[in-house]
Amino acid sequence: QQDAFENAEATLNERIKQFGTDSAAVRDWVAAQDTVFSNCREGRQIPEAARPEQDVLTRADRAYQIGAANFYSGSFDEAKQQFDAIANDKSSPWRERAGYLAARAMLRKGSLVDKDEEGRPALAEAETRLNAVLKDNSAAASHPAAARLLNLVRLRLRPEEKLHEIAHVILKKD
Repeated sequence: QQDAFENAEATLNERIKQFGTDSAAVRDWVAAQDTVFSNCREGRQIPEAARPEQDVLTRADRAYQIGAANFYSGSFDEAKQQFDAIANDKSSPWRERAGYLAARAMLRKGSLVDKDEEGRPALAEAETRLNAVLKDNSAAASHPAAARLLNLVRLRLRPEEKLHEIAHVILKKD
């Protein structure tokens, strides 16, 4: 989606400011990001993990890229686990966004199954996670996106209830 490319562009610009255009850190980041986006068309391609001697930011970026690559390749449980690990990493700049991304992985998992009933557990987990994101003040930047996804989750889990809710909103004066 467009926001993925915008996020990548913003991150690249930040890393160029920090490390320089021709730095190994930027070249490695770009190569890993190309691998992430290759999952949108070529199947499962996962960037290599960062090396222990690399700086904390580079390791955090790579953890995020690996989680994103798993998401885009359809490995939703792996993506959820990786985003949960990022959410628990106090040094990661991706920490505040990670809970939302784990919920998004569960929404995608629940939405792509052939039978509605098979997707319900993942959708219910997405609903629980999105509600938690909306209650977390440190994740305020993710609140608008989480609210939109929560509406979609509720529509898929309880379509009649959501339809009635929408009807009441439409009928409301002003």
